[in-house]
Amino acid sequence: MRRPGDTLDLEALEKNLPGLTAKVRFVEAPLLDIAAHEIRARIAEGRPYRYFLPTRVYKYIVEHNLYRQPVPE
Repeated sequence: MRRPGDTLDLEALEKNLPGLTAKVRFVEAPLLDIAAHEIRARIAEGRPYRYFLPTRVYKYIVEHNLYRQPVPE
């Protein structure tokens, strides 16, 4: 997924990483207006955060019991 205003020159990247363009797929999806520190705060406060993250990231955080301490300001 791309962010508004970003630029990407796939042709230039393909020169350095042959085969890249065959593997890249852009997905149209809504952007979530949330920062990483907000997700960490939600975890520390015991608030829901699951649907702000890709499944693998969520599972990693749960398995390693990350961000359970309050986030310093």
